[in-house]
Amino acid sequence: MQVLTDLKQRGVRDILIACVDGLTGFPDAIEAIFPKTTVQTCIVHLIRTSLKYVPRREREQVARDLKPIYTAKDADAARPSSSSSTRSGGPGSRRSPRPG
Repeated sequence: MQVLTDLKQRGVRDILIACVDGLTGFPDAIEAIFPKTTVQTCIVHLIRTSLKYVPRREREQVARDLKPIYTAKDADAARPSSSSSTRSGGPGSRRSPRPG
């Protein structure tokens, strides 16, 4: 918070967008000092956090399947087509859990 306060004291009036790494409390600190700031988490950190919940042997494939989504120009382009990997068990597929 001290860094943000220093920025404010040095004349920074507003921050348009802050891209953060998921550090706990940092978005709240930014919004406390610069309330109009749009805070978003860096895409790399979002993907890393998401992949923690994917079985290790499937992480590479899931990461490949996610790339067209996060590089799409808009939400419509990010939606999977009927020929996408969701049919082959990619993200969003409805596979049964593997036994034990």
